[in-house]
Amino acid sequence: METPSPTLDYGELAAENQALREHVSELEERVANLRRLEDTIERNAAVFEALIAASGDGIVLTTIDGDVLRLVKGILGYQDSALRGHSLFSLVHREDIPRLQHAYWRLRTGADRQVTVEVRIPEPDGAIRWIESVLTDMRDHPALMAVVCNHRDVTARRQAELVALELAAMARVAPCAIFAKAPDGTIQSWNPGAERMFGYTAPEIVGSHISSLIPPELRSEEGAQSARIIERGETVSQVRTVRIHKDGAHLPVELTMSPLLRDGELRGIAHICRLV
Repeated sequence: METPSPTLDYGELAAENQALREHVSELEERVANLRRLEDTIERNAAVFEALIAASGDGIVLTTIDGDVLRLVKGILGYQDSALRGHSLFSLVHREDIPRLQHAYWRLRTGADRQVTVEVRIPEPDGAIRWIESVLTDMRDHPALMAVVCNHRDVTARRQAELVALELAAMARVAPCAIFAKAPDGTIQSWNPGAERMFGYTAPEIVGSHISSLIPPELRSEEGAQSARIIERGETVSQVRTVRIHKDGAHLPVELTMSPLLRDGELRGIAHICRLV
């Protein structure tokens, strides 16, 4: 007796084939999406690395207690192998350790999520650098789980601030008149010596034009001297001339004019006047 052949249900086969094709299509789409995601991650990683390389900032990852987890980018000559596992406080000038500890304390207690602090750090060669650190608590970020410390060298700025403070202190006690004008002739600053010499207080004269101190017949001369400074960056030294007191009296003075530059750009012209 022969066993009957099974009856093929072509409808079921067609449905199964369709379901299989849809499943394969879905898998292919997932693979394509994964490849696009990988490409995006690679591009983003390349961009991130390029941004880090181009940045002047250093980046360090630490624990909330200040222990170095990883040196992402250094700016002071230290290597990752030399810092990893060491306390960031051990790098800081001893007088600045309490300031840095307080910054971490603010992160630990939740008082702030980001704190900016300036500290001195000795370089491996012994030089002292001023560093501005921005500490950001990112322990809740699954990819970091650390405090991110962005460091920027602000030594030049600190030195410039110190020089500015020293100059301001000297200007306050100088017996001569020291003041500055903008390139257009507007008086920008006025020291006590200028107040004594010309009779104007700083609130009275700052913002006025320099011509109020110059006799009409000498204004073209002063304009030519200013033009030399503006166009060539020259200093005009020890010129004998005349200036006008608040009460109208003419004062014989010896004048020195010098350019005030910032980042190579003329920001003003300094005047030093002495009575002769």
